[in-house]
Amino acid sequence: MRKYIEFKNGKGSYTGVLHRPDNLHPRQKVPAILFLHDLGGNALGPSRLFGEIAHSLETNLHFTSLRISFRGFGESTSDLSEMVIENHLFDANQALMWLMEKDYIDSSRLVIMGHGYGGAIASTVAQHYPQVKKIILLSPPINLPKFFIERCYYSLFRPQPGQRVFVNTDDVEEVFQTHGHIDVFGYQYSRHFFESLKNYKPLVDIQNLTEDTRALIIYGTEDKVVGDAPGLLLRTVVSSEDTQMDRYRGLPIEGANHYFNSLSSKRQVMEAVYEFVQESF
Repeated sequence: MRKYIEFKNGKGSYTGVLHRPDNLHPRQKVPAILFLHDLGGNALGPSRLFGEIAHSLETNLHFTSLRISFRGFGESTSDLSEMVIENHLFDANQALMWLMEKDYIDSSRLVIMGHGYGGAIASTVAQHYPQVKKIILLSPPINLPKFFIERCYYSLFRPQPGQRVFVNTDDVEEVFQTHGHIDVFGYQYSRHFFESLKNYKPLVDIQNLTEDTRALIIYGTEDKVVGDAPGLLLRTVVSSEDTQMDRYRGLPIEGANHYFNSLSSKRQVMEAVYEFVQESF
């Protein structure tokens, strides 16, 4: 069963798509997964991966899934130019709490999956919920201001495919000073949004997960958006201890970019996610 949901709050609203297994028995409780998208994305995820994974988990593993579009993205009625990261953290927390309150959800078996910016949000949110037993990060950044500046630079100067650009903070700052906002692939971000990113450190947050929470980090070897950030994250959090290596797993996908937009890349992501969520909580 698929159902569209509108979450309302003080600054407009945002939308979600709920995938719930049909024919649940009375008092039956099922695990749930929350999907969080990247900057410029929406509830479908990169290359429609979130939608396809949610359908597969609902059909084959009796998972409930909730895919949201942050305020300012997708079908949201909110104005992105008024948003800061705290608004999107609120959205993720609200959606997770909404899931946990449903009588058919086993709130001790929760998963959060985030792509890019959504991965940073997932890391920040998950550390506060011991009920979140698994977290899946696709192409996660570890330095949010740098990540945003690189997205700005790619949008403003459009380098050739495969060409690595050097981040020039001054160019981005000049756009803010001239226009008061910046256009990143058709979305209008404010200086307040950029400044708010400086208060959050995904590399620290991912290390603050509860001891029984496991993380799967999936990234492409040809990702020009976050570069080697996922690899650095893994090298930082994984020690020589077997327990740490079991808690934090990495899956580099050869030749994949930030959006996993090839059939082979998508298949590998879906297989890895499917296997990971099947494991005992």
